[in-house]
Amino acid sequence: MIGRSNLPRDSSDQIADGIGAVIRSYLVQCPNARLLLLGLLPQGSAMDDPIRIKIADINRQISMLENDRVHVMDLSAKYLHPEGTLNDYLINERGDLTGPGYQVLTDCLEPVIQKNFPTAIREHPSLFATTPPPPAPSAESLAAATK
Repeated sequence: MIGRSNLPRDSSDQIADGIGAVIRSYLVQCPNARLLLLGLLPQGSAMDDPIRIKIADINRQISMLENDRVHVMDLSAKYLHPEGTLNDYLINERGDLTGPGYQVLTDCLEPVIQKNFPTAIREHPSLFATTPPPPAPSAESLAAATK
């Protein structure tokens, strides 16, 4: 996800500006392109976690990139409990999705892609076949494998 690796070192303004620069450059180089820009997914377990606040600010700023060629989606709420804590069944504190978290992403993206990018689905159906990555091995299974 664009901007995610910049979170520890750059300000929300710098990250949002960088994302905007990439989007604008791409649209100039590909004048017939249409883009689907996903906001950064939440990180940090608490609502007042500084990284969570930074991500919300970035997502607010990049939402202003929405136009007839750029569709912006912020899916943060899909990965939070109603009280605002991370749903760790779907996403961990670093913002890595679990298998069910990938399914939520797929379920959210599919209707938007079908509506806004129908030729992409017809021309490249294999790109839209969703199989989440296998879960990472547990510490216990790794330890057992090295014995």
